[in-house]
Amino acid sequence: MKEFKVTFQLSSSYENSENDKTVTEIMFFESNNTEDVHNQIDDDFIHSFDDTAAINFSTEDRLVGISIDYILIEDENGKVTYRDERFF
Repeated sequence: MKEFKVTFQLSSSYENSENDKTVTEIMFFESNNTEDVHNQIDDDFIHSFDDTAAINFSTEDRLVGISIDYILIEDENGKVTYRDERFF
């Protein structure tokens, strides 16, 4: 198995867009290939992801939602094997 580095982008949306927040998180996955990494993330992992880093605790504004996207996957040699072009 190989180790893959996955960069996630977490974005929160508030009623007042000035309170929106976007952060990145990096996690590592053991897998045989990039397709298997996608499957691991899409199965159960994405639903249990801790998204508190995207919450803006400095506002009392109502949170509308949080989106989690994986935007970059790199293999153990640092080679990019997946890049979501919407974020670059």
